[in-house]
Amino acid sequence: MRPPELPPALCSWTLSDGYELRGRIWRPTSGTPRSAVLYLHGIQSHGAWFEWSAARLALTGCVVVLPDRRGGGLNRAACGDVP
Repeated sequence: MRPPELPPALCSWTLSDGYELRGRIWRPTSGTPRSAVLYLHGIQSHGAWFEWSAARLALTGCVVVLPDRRGGGLNRAACGDVP
């Protein structure tokens, strides 16, 4: 994988069922963001696979939000939503 030109900020969101979902956010390096992108990965991947392209979008002025799905990537410790 190619390293991103702009590192993400790691963050988390508490969902309505109490689950703490973790993911990544890239913000433009200057100026007012021109748009926002919600970047969702597939079931057989995780957000780190897309850090390079998400960083490129941020460098063009987009805010990019890339959460990892339940049980994957940064959320691997909490395996899904079924006991």
